[in-house]
Amino acid sequence: PNHKPVIPFQKQNYALTDNQLVIKSAKYVIDSPLLLPKGYTLVLSEGTEIDLVNKSYILIYGALRSIGHAEAPNMITSSDQSAQGVTIIQADEKSTLAYTTIDNLNTLEENEWQMTGAITFYESDVDMVNVTIRHNHCEDALNVIRSKFNISKLNINHTFADGFDGDFCKGTLTDSYFHHTGNDAVDYSGSVV
Repeated sequence: PNHKPVIPFQKQNYALTDNQLVIKSAKYVIDSPLLLPKGYTLVLSEGTEIDLVNKSYILIYGALRSIGHAEAPNMITSSDQSAQGVTIIQADEKSTLAYTTIDNLNTLEENEWQMTGAITFYESDVDMVNVTIRHNHCEDALNVIRSKFNISKLNINHTFADGFDGDFCKGTLTDSYFHHTGNDAVDYSGSVV
């Protein structure tokens, strides 16, 4: 990864302090990748909507904090169905998602590197509550690999193949709903759930 963030937002729409990139609440169309190197955290303010177009994606070597509200949820979507997903890799801190919708994404393909999830947490612990992942076009709607997770009130629907794929993880999944998945609703390999 690069050692400097690549931020496809205009300066007035974010604050970058103490290795936290805080995106101000608004609707954005992003047509190039958002890249954060090791140690950075991406924070989406309540009510933020990001439309990833032109094969753009979010790749973070740190944590993701997307904490919306029932009346002001956060959303990451792709109106042109080309987005290459959201990938969190080897974060030092736990990611937290609440009242967030991940919609209409595909998976990251960069050179010969290919992920499988519309949203992927690789060696990155995560807590989720009231998260919806829907209308995705890849192998896994949610892919968690070698991580700890606590997930409640997850809703995965209308996804191409697996809903939630957890590989070599430890975690809890409660009060969640899966429907219209093209393959497994949940698929755990080497995990304790």
